[in-house]
Amino acid sequence: MKLSVDVEYREGFPNPHRARVRWFDPESGERLSRSRMLSTDDEAQAWVDRMERIAQRGVSPAVATMPLSEYGELEWDLAMRGLEPKTMDPYGAGWRLCVVPAIGHLEIPVITNGVVDRTVYGWIADGHGRSTVKNSIAPLNRVMEQAVRDGIIDVNPAKITGWQRTYQQVEDELDDPRSLTLRDWDALDVLANVLVARSADQYLGWGAPSASPPAPPPASAKSPASAPGTSTAAPGPSDGRPRRPRAD
Repeated sequence: MKLSVDVEYREGFPNPHRARVRWFDPESGERLSRSRMLSTDDEAQAWVDRMERIAQRGVSPAVATMPLSEYGELEWDLAMRGLEPKTMDPYGAGWRLCVVPAIGHLEIPVITNGVVDRTVYGWIADGHGRSTVKNSIAPLNRVMEQAVRDGIIDVNPAKITGWQRTYQQVEDELDDPRSLTLRDWDALDVLANVLVARSADQYLGWGAPSASPPAPPPASAKSPASAPGTSTAAPGPSDGRPRRPRAD
């Protein structure tokens, strides 16, 4: 596939360097194009070079710039080849319900190891079980492997390890909730100040927990001494009624 490429500087834009590729669709004969606005000329030239490398492998820029959700739908059968039919249902559910809502809008080249890490740990934080997370990572890994074979990316960012240890950490914290506490009142004060600084309009309500140190418990009131020869009625043990004085 032959591309026509150009890089143009457009003054007045936050990202003023426009990189564009154009080509003729081999099936329809229609002239198609894709472009990106980038901050530097080097970035624009690198994007054009990557589109040319992908086109040399027979992949059109239209496919290379698809969001993950569209690419996964297009290459699903190829990416999932060799799997047993009983595996396809949980993989399909993980893809539709977890992967696509989380990162399906992103183009494949911008999905990095960090993006995948944060996505997976977000699923764990949302309370998804081990099997759900596993059945979401597996199809993502296969789709990204297909993108590697197509030349869209060089390395599969969905090959991550260690995520199952997070479940053990959560279980440990539930068994020992004191492990989540702060070391002292000053640490809580610092945390509250940071929350206030980063909140919208520096809302002071976020700092309310550390507005003042906890008040000491009130001293227990002493009952007045009884006069000699008198008895004090005490509440009963269960029904709250006064107990009768005991006759000697």
